[in-house]
Amino acid sequence: MARRFFFRKLCLIGLLLLFGGLGPGSLAADDLSAAAKARQLQRLQQGMAAQEALATEARRREQRLQAELAELERQVTEQSQNLQELGRQISDRQQRISSQQDELALIEEERLRAADHLSKRLVAAYRLGTTGLLNILFTAHSLPELLDFQENIERMIEYDRLALAQYRNRVAELEESGQKLLREEAMLQSAVAALRQQEEELARAVARHATLLRQAQNEKLLYQQAQREIAAAAARIESTLAEPDPPR
Repeated sequence: MARRFFFRKLCLIGLLLLFGGLGPGSLAADDLSAAAKARQLQRLQQGMAAQEALATEARRREQRLQAELAELERQVTEQSQNLQELGRQISDRQQRISSQQDELALIEEERLRAADHLSKRLVAAYRLGTTGLLNILFTAHSLPELLDFQENIERMIEYDRLALAQYRNRVAELEESGQKLLREEAMLQSAVAALRQQEEELARAVARHATLLRQAQNEKLLYQQAQREIAAAAARIESTLAEPDPPR
């Protein structure tokens, strides 16, 4: 693209040397016949038309690049918003993972206490043995009192077992949920990496389009300048055509 722009500038300079040099002195308007002036004017008009076409092309390219650049900048803004949203989601997952880890630590402490209680009750029941049960049997005032004692022991042991089972289930739920959150975080991190790569590509595209836009704007200005120079030269010739030819 830079080479093509240089080539166009070179062609433009050639046109300016060809037509722009047609000032009052270099034209030698008084020495040209009306026919020669007419031919020179025709060439200038053709040059103006060519410059007008080139300026129109540059203007259209400028408008197209402006539209593309605006779209790229919109995509950059959208990508930035997407990255912010992904960052918020990652932060949310990390906070939830941290909360679950704290809850897991607390549940583990409660499970250990419950397991200790159950262990102590089982040891106590084992140490009580047959002799202990006979002592309770003889000291009990009634059969219902004996049955209540036995039921209380069994109820406490069952309570401890249920509590341990609940702790294990809750730990399993938290661990499964934690693994799911970790997978989600990994997917979000992967999406962030992909978006950052796209963001870099968009930034390069924006810079490239900005360069092309400046080139198109410069070309348009050069073509318009050439039009003005050629138009001025044509006006000088037209003014001499209105004058009578000098006597020979």
